[in-house]
Amino acid sequence: MHWVLGKQSAPSSFRHFPYLNMLPSPATLQTPLHFSDSELQSFRGPNLYGATLDRKRQWDDEWQRCRNIVKTVNLDWAVGFTWARYLTSSTYLSSRAITTPVLSRSPTLFPNPSSYPVLLPGVDALNHNLKSSR
Repeated sequence: MHWVLGKQSAPSSFRHFPYLNMLPSPATLQTPLHFSDSELQSFRGPNLYGATLDRKRQWDDEWQRCRNIVKTVNLDWAVGFTWARYLTSSTYLSSRAITTPVLSRSPTLFPNPSSYPVLLPGVDALNHNLKSSR
C-alpha cells in the first residue's frame, strides 16, 4: 500500500519508505515469475516450470482477493493495487522474510498455523548480494 498511496498521502504509520527504497527495484528482480513468456517456455519439462505456474496461480488468486477487499474501501486504491506491485511485494516477502517461529520464545524452523512472514530491515540483507541491489 506504500506504493499505492505514495509518500505524500500515506499516513504517518507508513514509515517504511527508506527500507522499501533500499530493496532491489522491480526491474532487477529475476525470479521465474518475472520471466517473459518465451523465457518461461524454456523451462518446460523441469519441475521449475510447473512450480512457477502453480505459484503464479496462487499469487494471482491472493492478489484478486486482496484487490476486491481494497476495492470495497477505496476504488482508487484498488486501481493502484496492480499485479506488478503485488508480484514485487510477494517476491520480497518470499525471498527475504523470516517466519515468526524463528522469532518466538521457542524458535523452530518449522512453520505452524500461527506463523507469518516478517521482514526485518537489515537482517533480510544478510543472505543477499548487496551489489545486486538497485
